[in-house]
Amino acid sequence: MRNQLLWLIVFILFIYFLYRLYFPNGLGLNFETSKPDTMYYLAKLRANYAEEVEEICAERKLSAEYFKALIILECSAEKPPQSRFEPKVYERLQEVRSNKKPRYGNLKHGQLKNLTDEQLHDMATSWGVFQLMGYHAQDIGITPRDLQGADGMRQAILWIEKAYGAHIRKNDFANALHIHNTGKPIPITGEYETHDPKYVPRGLAFITLFQEEKIKKEAEKNQKADSLQPKAENK
Repeated sequence: MRNQLLWLIVFILFIYFLYRLYFPNGLGLNFETSKPDTMYYLAKLRANYAEEVEEICAERKLSAEYFKALIILECSAEKPPQSRFEPKVYERLQEVRSNKKPRYGNLKHGQLKNLTDEQLHDMATSWGVFQLMGYHAQDIGITPRDLQGADGMRQAILWIEKAYGAHIRKNDFANALHIHNTGKPIPITGEYETHDPKYVPRGLAFITLFQEEKIKKEAEKNQKADSLQPKAENK
């Protein structure tokens, strides 16, 4: 009887593990894309960024739907996007510069020792529509403030493609969103580690919405093209 109870507990734990792995946010997103504030974000996105992000993603063969959702999550599609200084990141970078800490992420003392406080401040600030941390800029050979410039979106997409583009190309959008926000994929437990627990579900809901819009537009385009075709004459 004792062994049977033990096996039952193991089985229940195994089922729970699978549930959390495949349904980390429950059986549904439970996200209302018809809310007034959502309509506001969509209108802002279309007015400010939709055309540019579609053009860049077409060139790079990446999902424009993913990046549209990311824009809403990160800067609410506002133009220009606000930058955000991260004091804790700044402290860590100072510690590496003064050689009190060996590294911060991939950054080592030798890369920071000659930088000014202002440069460290820029590296500890998130910039642009995707709110990339400034210290990522050196990975693609630009300055942090370039991410806020006229070509900032393109540069940021290049960094994202390099950092975790494989997930986007596989349509693994949940892990892509989690990596963007936390720097790592969804843990094996299935529990999101994002600051906002709704970050990934909201992103996925927006992606689905944009995918549905794309399908609808393509159907309307094909229907219009068919209507312009000359009809065969009845013999």
